[in-house]
Amino acid sequence: MLEEVSKVVKGGKVMRNKKLMLLAVVVMVFVWTSIAQARGHGEGYGRGDRQDGQGPSEEMVQKMEEKLGITEEQSVQLKAHRIEHKEKMKALKNELKEKREALKEELEKGDASESSIQGVASELKNVQSELVDERINGILAVKSILTPEQYEKFKEKTKKNHSRKEKSREKGGPRSRSEE
Repeated sequence: MLEEVSKVVKGGKVMRNKKLMLLAVVVMVFVWTSIAQARGHGEGYGRGDRQDGQGPSEEMVQKMEEKLGITEEQSVQLKAHRIEHKEKMKALKNELKEKREALKEELEKGDASESSIQGVASELKNVQSELVDERINGILAVKSILTPEQYEKFKEKTKKNHSRKEKSREKGGPRSRSEE
């Protein structure tokens, strides 16, 4: 029996299996972290009266516009931007979900090769990159619509809202509409 073990070790099969197992563990940690991060942003929970969980309610948008002194033209531009941005983000999030599922399925295959796993992981990373790009483009679009003074006020208001949400999360309590 000892001879068989030494033959397997010398043949490199054990080493290859260890590498595949290590790769699988690393990829699973990556996937779990991505999922946890996406869930941490809490779509839908505490988001005003919107049923789809995507973004603030119209009431909240109107309050923010009043506080910032938004003109009618800016309001129309911002609404068009919100609709377009929401659609893009929804599509990217759905694609991300599909890529995560594909990676999970690939990892669960008994005969999956390292290159096939890496290929799916690469596709997942590309979608994550697109999401970051779209978030940045969204911020830049809002910045181009608002005046510098309005944008500064907007940053202050959103920063306050985010800090309230974080404090509520740290306490473990539910978020209320007033915190949004």
